[in-house]
Amino acid sequence: MSEIGSSLHFWRAGRDDVREFVVRLRAAGRVVASNDRWTCFVPFDREDEARLAVEWCGTVLRWSYSGDYGLGVDFYRDGSRCGQMSFIWGTALTGQPPGGTFERELRSVLLDSDVLSAKNADDLERVLADVAAGSSAG
Repeated sequence: MSEIGSSLHFWRAGRDDVREFVVRLRAAGRVVASNDRWTCFVPFDREDEARLAVEWCGTVLRWSYSGDYGLGVDFYRDGSRCGQMSFIWGTALTGQPPGGTFERELRSVLLDSDVLSAKNADDLERVLADVAAGSSAG
């Protein structure tokens, strides 16, 4: 059975701010990590993820992972989805080759807002190329 997980990552938000936000929205879960750039929250109910992402004022990424299939990351800014990045290595369900996406527009948004450095964006594109070539997986 595949490992499956999801989490929300709040950009430049402190642990207390995220905790107060999720309590106000009556979402149960746990802050699992926090540093000066990100606070990671795992909701106990996946139904709360979308609501939390669109209610947050600021930048949040919604991370969905399946060990047998891939990784999807949706980026939201002030309640609006501003792009998606995906890495797909498991192809049994779709019959499609491995691959993924990292939209140019999203790259620009993340670089302009200092969420991602140019080096890290280049690294992500290399990983995407490796996944598409079948040389990298989960």
